[in-house]
Amino acid sequence: MTMKSLLSQNWFVARSSVLLWLCCAAAFVITFFVIADNGDSQIIPGLGLVYAFFAAVYLGDAGTSGRLDGQVIHGSARFRIYLAHFITLFVCFLLILFCTLLGELAAYAVNGAFFDMSGPGLLLDTAGLLLNAAGYAAMYALIGLLTVGRRPGRGTVLLIVCVSLVLALAIWGSVIMDRLAQPEYDMVIRTGFNTEIAWYGDDYPDGVEAEKVPNPYYVAEPERSRLESLTRFIPVTQCIVLHSFLDMEPTADAAGIAGEIYLYSALLTAVCSAAGIALFQRRELD
Repeated sequence: MTMKSLLSQNWFVARSSVLLWLCCAAAFVITFFVIADNGDSQIIPGLGLVYAFFAAVYLGDAGTSGRLDGQVIHGSARFRIYLAHFITLFVCFLLILFCTLLGELAAYAVNGAFFDMSGPGLLLDTAGLLLNAAGYAAMYALIGLLTVGRRPGRGTVLLIVCVSLVLALAIWGSVIMDRLAQPEYDMVIRTGFNTEIAWYGDDYPDGVEAEKVPNPYYVAEPERSRLESLTRFIPVTQCIVLHSFLDMEPTADAAGIAGEIYLYSALLTAVCSAAGIALFQRRELD
């Protein structure tokens, strides 16, 4: 089978999946109502879970239905099979992402905040999210095509592995961002007996003077730069950083951060794809 035939077969299965269109509809509706109600949304960073769920069902079905075996038996090159499934996942992820972004834009239009968005920031954000989706597709294709097979339950195993991976990345990224959010100095007030009370407001009681003291939990250089690079590499926190560009004027620093994220996403996609192709060539299908 040629690459065109493989892609046509895979896309026919994907577009016939009710799950794909349910994911797209849910992404649009949930994003719209969350932003319309709260004015802000953290739906985008959670797309990794939606991608994981769809990838597990799609690749699990490719294994249990015998479609993957059939593509190998019909003489298709293993690297073509792998790339065809990766491209199919990527296109499906783009559809889900497009519906999510459409829901955001519709909500901002209803709230009257559409014209407050930065046009260049929107372009930086969208381009980064496209590459982010490619990184997710490469990761899930790597894990999926080394896991699924004719035996039942492999799709469930794949779902558990992918969801666990996303949650682990989310927790890791959240811990790093919490550390980076620590201020360099704390404002404290002192009472009798050398007692110190942290004070985070701007207004202080009469007769009370606040004192600026170093925060022992502040992350200084060079550790700070290393942690910031990690937040731009982890796919979950990539989305948070990219989405911060929406309401900020473009600067050279923002462009540099976006470029770093693009590079990391492309690197993740290339490494996972190369590893997946090499390992899938040697895998014995069951």
